[in-house]
Amino acid sequence: MDLFIYRIIAIVYITLILSLNGENQPSKCVCYKPNSEHDKERPADNKCEIINHIIGELKFQDFDEHCVKGLETVIFVNTSIHKIEEGFFSNFTKMISLNMSQNQNIGPGIKDALYRINKKLEILKLDNITMNDEILLEIHTLALFPPSLHTLSLRENKLTTFPMQWIQQLTNLTSLDLSQSIHFRHIEVHDVNKSLPLTNLSVAFTGFFLKTLFKNESGDCVLPSLAYFNLERTFVNVSTIDVPDNCFQNLTHLIIKHSIFEDGLYRNSFRYLKNLKWLSLSETFNIYQLPVMNMSLKGLEMNNLQFNFYPSSQNLHIFGNLSSLEHLEIQSLNPGNWSDSSMSDLLSPLQNLKYLDASNNNLSFMPTVISTMSKLETLILSNNSIGVWHSIISGSQHTHLRTILLQNNEIEFVDVRYLPQNVTKLDLSGNPFLCTCDLVPFLIWVKENHLYTATLIKEWGTHYFCALPWNMRNLSLVKFNPKPTDCQPFNKYVITAMVLCCFMVLIVFVTNVVVCYKERTKKHNLKIRYKMKV
Repeated sequence: MDLFIYRIIAIVYITLILSLNGENQPSKCVCYKPNSEHDKERPADNKCEIINHIIGELKFQDFDEHCVKGLETVIFVNTSIHKIEEGFFSNFTKMISLNMSQNQNIGPGIKDALYRINKKLEILKLDNITMNDEILLEIHTLALFPPSLHTLSLRENKLTTFPMQWIQQLTNLTSLDLSQSIHFRHIEVHDVNKSLPLTNLSVAFTGFFLKTLFKNESGDCVLPSLAYFNLERTFVNVSTIDVPDNCFQNLTHLIIKHSIFEDGLYRNSFRYLKNLKWLSLSETFNIYQLPVMNMSLKGLEMNNLQFNFYPSSQNLHIFGNLSSLEHLEIQSLNPGNWSDSSMSDLLSPLQNLKYLDASNNNLSFMPTVISTMSKLETLILSNNSIGVWHSIISGSQHTHLRTILLQNNEIEFVDVRYLPQNVTKLDLSGNPFLCTCDLVPFLIWVKENHLYTATLIKEWGTHYFCALPWNMRNLSLVKFNPKPTDCQPFNKYVITAMVLCCFMVLIVFVTNVVVCYKERTKKHNLKIRYKMKV
C-alpha cells in the first residue's frame, strides 16, 4: 500500500515538473513549426517568445524562413538549448532584441548563435549560459558582438574579468550588466585608448572590489558618462571616489546596498559626487560616521545600517543640506529613544519630501514634523508602537497624501475626520483595535466607501481584529456590529431633567434631615428643662 502511494506521489510530482517546464505547452511564436498547429489562428507579429519549453537544438528547419524575417524581438529563455546551427540567426534580418538567457548548456555554442547575426541588433541578453573568460575572448576575437548594441547583459555567468577594451568597437553601448557572477572580480581599463559611452554599469552580487578609478594608462577617465553604478553586495574603497578627479562627475545613481566599506564611511564621504541624485546605503558595514551630503539628492536609502544611530549633534544635522530630497528610507535605524524635538531637528529640512519610510524603528509617537510636510504622497510607519496620529495627519495639511501604511502599531481607534480625502491606499492591519462605540464611525466610513473589496484597505476580513474588550478579543472587525441603541447618545434635555430631579431629591432629603435634627434637638431640650424643674 505504501509503495502504491509513493508511486502516485512520484507520478504527480513528475507531471507538475513537466507542466512547469512547459514541455507540453504551446510557445508564443507563430514562426516555430512544432507549434504551428497551436498558433495557426493567431496572426503573426514581430515577436517570437519561447519560455520554459524544451527545444534542445536550434535548427533552420524548425522555423518558417519567411516568417522569421519579420521578427524584431526573439526570446529563448530556459529552453534547454545545447546546440545552435551555425548562422542560425542570419535570416532574422529585422531582429533588434535577442534574449538567450537561462540556457546553461549552450556554452561555446553561443558563438554559433552570434555568427552572421543582424548588424542592427540593439539588445542582447546572455544571462546564465555558463559563459566564461575563454568564451568571451573568442567572441571578441571573432568580433561577433554587433556594433549597433546599446544593451548587453551577461548576468549570472562564470566570468572573472571583463576587459573594457573588448567593447571599444561598440560605440553605441550604453548599458552593461555583469551582476550575479559570484566569481567576477575585476574590470580592466588600462588598455582602453578612448572613452566609452557606457552610462549604466552593474556589478551587483559579485566579488568585485572598487579600489581604483576607471582610468587608462594615460590617466584619462574611461567611463566619463557613467550615470548609474550598481555596487550592491560588493566591496568598496570609499576613498577611491573621495577625490576631486574621481571620474564620476556625471554619476546620478549610486547603489551600494549591503556592501562592505573596506576603509570605512566618514562624515565627508561622497562630497565630490556633485551631481548625485540617488544614493542607497542600506545594510552597509563599517560605518564610522554618517556622511553629511552636500548635494542636490532626490532619493536616499539608509535602511538597517550597521551603525549606532543616537541623537548626537552630528547625527541630528545629517539632512541639513538636503532640502531637495523627495524620497527617504530610514527603516530599522531605531531612533525609538529619540524625543519629538530631536526627530524634528533631523527631519525639518526635508520640506520637499514626497516619500517617507520610517518603519521598524520602535517609535512610540508620530513625529510632529510630519505635519509640516505638505508635499508628502507616501507615508510608511509600519511596525512601530504609534498610538496617536490623527492630529498630525489631516486632510487640510496633506492634500497630496495617497498612501498611508501604519500596520502593526498600537492604534486603538480611527477618527475618520482627520483622514486625508485623497488617500487611495490605507493599511492599518495588525493594530489592537478597541471595539467600542468610538470605533463605529470608522466602520461606517469603511462600509460607505465600499472598501471591503477595494484596494484602499486590504485584507479587511483577515487582518483587522479587536484587542479589547476581552470578550471580543481576536474578533474580526467584519463581525463587530454593535446595535444602534448600544452607541446612541443621551438627549441633552433628558440629561438636564435627570440632573434637576436628582438635585431636587437631594434638597428634599437635606431639608428632611435638617427638620428632623431640629425636632430631636427641641425634644431633647424639653426633657432637660423638665428634669431641672422636678
